[in-house]
Amino acid sequence: MAGRKGGRVVVPKEVEEKADKICHNLEGLEASWAKRALLFAESHMAFLASAPRNARVALTAMDDDLYTELLTQIPEAATWAKGVVTEELLKNPAAKQKWHAFCTHFENLVEDYNMATLLRVDPALDYTPENTFVTPRVQFLALEILRNRAGHNDAVRAQPKGALSLPPPPHH
Repeated sequence: MAGRKGGRVVVPKEVEEKADKICHNLEGLEASWAKRALLFAESHMAFLASAPRNARVALTAMDDDLYTELLTQIPEAATWAKGVVTEELLKNPAAKQKWHAFCTHFENLVEDYNMATLLRVDPALDYTPENTFVTPRVQFLALEILRNRAGHNDAVRAQPKGALSLPPPPHH
């Protein structure tokens, strides 16, 4: 599982090796961003899996700003069923204009705001080729903050400590 050391994410050796294996046919800059995006995705899933369902988690120091600005500039994001986000929702011509304004608002506020980042289509599922597409980091962050606050990531988050897991009632 990924951890933090001195303010940076420390990625386990097996995750690094998995990213190397996936990216081995890519070259140069494409391989570099693909590996970085894969490592970020692995770290994100490890973080979600370790976060209790009932805890309010923070992805950045600017979570409240990103959340408020998202709902101000793109209020329809709050209505996307179960947090499912398709490429079409984000990349159609009308959406591109809104998202461009949103992203550039955070250009000097969020580190690596436009870094290529993998976003899961369905937050109840893990990162897979069928369940991901590339977005700018700031877009990813805003949508994941929304998903966390709406409980859409609960399917992949940890049971709260002390929570009882009761078996189903017996059939009579």
